[in-house]
This record gives sequence, structure tokens and C-alpha cells, in this order.
Amino acid sequence: MSNQKVVGPMGIVDVNNFSNRQGIEDYDLPSRGLCYKDAQGNLLFPDGKIQISPMTVAEEKMLASNAAGDGSKKLAGLIDRTCDLKGMFAKDLLIQDVHALLYAIRSASYGNVYPFEYECPECSHKAKHALNLDEHPVTYAPDGFQDMVEIE
Repeated sequence: MSNQKVVGPMGIVDVNNFSNRQGIEDYDLPSRGLCYKDAQGNLLFPDGKIQISPMTVAEEKMLASNAAGDGSKKLAGLIDRTCDLKGMFAKDLLIQDVHALLYAIRSASYGNVYPFEYECPECSHKAKHALNLDEHPVTYAPDGFQDMVEIE
């Protein structure tokens, strides 16, 4: 990642230095971090936790911008900025961890309750609903789990 800075609610944040971010919290990876290793074979996340932080205003603007590229690149960039990936990038993560991290970032940024409105395509009736993200269980990898796909 380049030496990029973003402006957040607390001022300028250097995205290369995760420790400068506000509201850092631990999150348990669904993979338990069992398939992420450094060059020596040591687990990057030995306790299965990754540190995440809420989005900044600049990151919210990046997601909303039409100029920032396609949606998957925006979401990967968001994970790269808001998670301490220990030198990896979102593209290096298992898809289960990517999805879980997006929900965790959303919860850290806005809270666990996700309100939305639904319109019936048949009758146009509108209904409001809210999901509590804490009420949806995460399935964690079993002991001994390994990433079964290796690409050289």
C-alpha cells in the first residue's frame, strides 16, 4: 500500500500505520487465522483475532464514489485500510473472512443494528425492517483447518 493519508473525523490518518486509527477493536476471524502464515511458517494471527477499525468519512466517500473503481475493488480497499492485515491484502484472504470482516467493519462504524426498507415488487408496499448483526452466528473453522487450495 502506498504512503496514502485519508482525512477522518479525528483528522489525518496514515493508512500505512494502523495504530494511528481510532476505535481499534479485535475481531475473531471465521478461519481462526489458521491458514495465514509468514515466510517462516508462523501464524500471522496466532489467537485467531484481527484488529479492525471503523470507517473514516474519507473511506465512506470512497465507497460512494463512482470514480473509485468497481465495487469489489472498493470493498477490498476498505478492508486493506480498516484492518491490520499484517502485510497482506484483502485479495489474500479467504472469502469467508472477507465477508465476515465487511460485516464487522459495518458494525464498528455504525453499530450492530442494520435498518433497511423493503419494497414489494408485486404491490409496491414498503416495509421497514432491521437486522441485528450480533444475532447471526459465525461458523468458525475446526481445529487443524488448512486452506486446501494452494496456487503457485
